[in-house]
Amino acid sequence: MPNFMPLETWRTQMREFQLDCVASTAQEQAERIREAADLFPRAFALPTGKSGTCGALAAIESMLACRAYESAALTLVEDDATFMLSRGGDGCCLASMVSYGGDEEVIAQGATPALAVLAVRAAALLAGVGERCLPEYLTRQPPASRLN
Repeated sequence: MPNFMPLETWRTQMREFQLDCVASTAQEQAERIREAADLFPRAFALPTGKSGTCGALAAIESMLACRAYESAALTLVEDDATFMLSRGGDGCCLASMVSYGGDEEVIAQGATPALAVLAVRAAALLAGVGERCLPEYLTRQPPASRLN
C-alpha cells in the first residue's frame, strides 16, 4: 500500500523524477522504474491502482531481473492510455501521451524507451492528463481559485 503524501510534495517529487528520467542513462533505468512504482501511486485515493498493488511490484521486479525494462515501465501506464513511443537515429527516445479527452498532449524524452515512457507518464500526471485517476479532493479547485 502506498504511503500517501501531500499533493504539493508529490508534485515536487514528480517534477524532480521527470528531470531524473531525462538525465538518466541506460544503466540507471531499473532504479528509475523502481522509483516510479513507488512515486506514481502516492497521490491516488485508492492504493489498488495498477501501479499500487503488491502483485504489480513483484511483476516489475521479475521484469527488471530479465532486463525487460520497457515492459516494466509500461506496467506503470494505464491499459487505456493513448501514447506513442519512437526512437531516433541518434538513439534519443521520445514518448507522447494524449489526454483522455484528446485535448492535451505531453511529450518527453529519455535515453531509452523505458525512460521516455516514465518521463512522459510523469509529465502526464503533472499536467493532469491522468487526472481521472486522482480523487476529487485533489482535482477540485477552491471557488476563490476560479476567480482569477
